[in-house]
Formats: sequence, structure tokens, C-alpha cells
Amino acid sequence: MYDLNQMIIFAHVVNEQSFSAASRKLGMTKSSVSKAVAKLEHALGASLLNRSTRHLSLTEIGASFYDYCTRIRDEAEEAQQMIESLNAQPRACLKWLPQWLLAPCMLRLPLRSLWIDTRSWKLT
Repeated sequence: MYDLNQMIIFAHVVNEQSFSAASRKLGMTKSSVSKAVAKLEHALGASLLNRSTRHLSLTEIGASFYDYCTRIRDEAEEAQQMIESLNAQPRACLKWLPQWLLAPCMLRLPLRSLWIDTRSWKLT
């Protein structure tokens, strides 16, 4: 298994078309971004980027690998957004209230934004 962080860093380098721009976007030093990509290339046993002093381009292997890296990056970002969204929603555990007391209150609440734990309820 390859380091997923290195794969995400590689995807940012390609998107930004530079180590410097990727390092600014990621809040990392240029050196650490460059080292992460170099370690990834070493682990893969293949060069992913053609480097010159002013230009980066993908190798054939790098272009194929980039597609996978962007999917991983996008999935990770989507998962983070989902967690942030869930954490922002109001939550309450109402399992200790009797149903006869809770039911009238629930009719007045916007249910799409309320999570209620009903696992311990006993139907009577």
C-alpha cells in the first residue's frame, strides 16, 4: 500500500502544475512536497513527473496514476465534508423520554435536521 498522503500531494502538484503552488495550497514547505513526491516515485519504482527548471509534465505512468490519485483526493474531501455536515446538524439523544411526551413535540420540529436515538424505545 502506498502512502495516501503522498498520492494526494502528487495530485495537487499536477493540478497546480508546480511544487511551489501546491505547497502554498497545502500549507507545506516546497521541500516537503518535493520529498513526498520523490518518496512516492521511489515506492512505485517509476518516475511520475518530467521535471525541468521551469516546467513539469506527466510521464505516461504518471498520467495513469494521476487519475487514481485524484479520485482518492476527491473521495477524501467528500468524506471530510460529510463529517463536517453531520457535526453541524443539531443532535439529541431523547431515548429516556416517554413516547407519549415526545410525540407531540416531534410534530413541531423540522425532522430533517434532527437525529433521534430510538433504539432503546419499548413499544407499548
